[in-house]
Amino acid sequence: MRICNILLILVICVSISSCQKDESDTSGSPDVEAFIKQLKSGKYDAMALPEFTYHDIPALLEYRDKTQLISEYPVNPISSFWGGECELGTYALWIIESIRVRAIGSNTMGFPSQNPIFELKGEGMQLVPKKESHRIASDAYYNWWITNKHNHFYEFCHIDPLADTNFRWH
Repeated sequence: MRICNILLILVICVSISSCQKDESDTSGSPDVEAFIKQLKSGKYDAMALPEFTYHDIPALLEYRDKTQLISEYPVNPISSFWGGECELGTYALWIIESIRVRAIGSNTMGFPSQNPIFELKGEGMQLVPKKESHRIASDAYYNWWITNKHNHFYEFCHIDPLADTNFRWH
């Protein structure tokens, strides 16, 4: 009887400890707030983007206009271009784009594009000023979500939030 009690206690302890989430753990997907905190402090060291879902889009949109520069963040390994620092708000929009393109099955190695920067449509790699492109993209993603959030995500994930702008992700 004693061994059964010890085993039961051991199982309960293991179950409880495995359910606790550690903000510093980057092996899994942190919640949005923990992820943003890790990006801001330079402590997110995973090579992949977190596997957020459309349920995380409202929380990500809260950061869309943040201008804090981050320098330690996952980048697409197929890109030979390194953009250096990135504004947190632009990166949050890029994560939203990752959620959207993953839902339609068209992302590259888990990333929505090669880099979290904007370029002009139809102009090859002509990058645009960050302030101009970010303001327009931020409004476009916000309006895309607000207009469609009452529908099922799979009914509007194929709609490109940047469709009515002159920009696309690089």
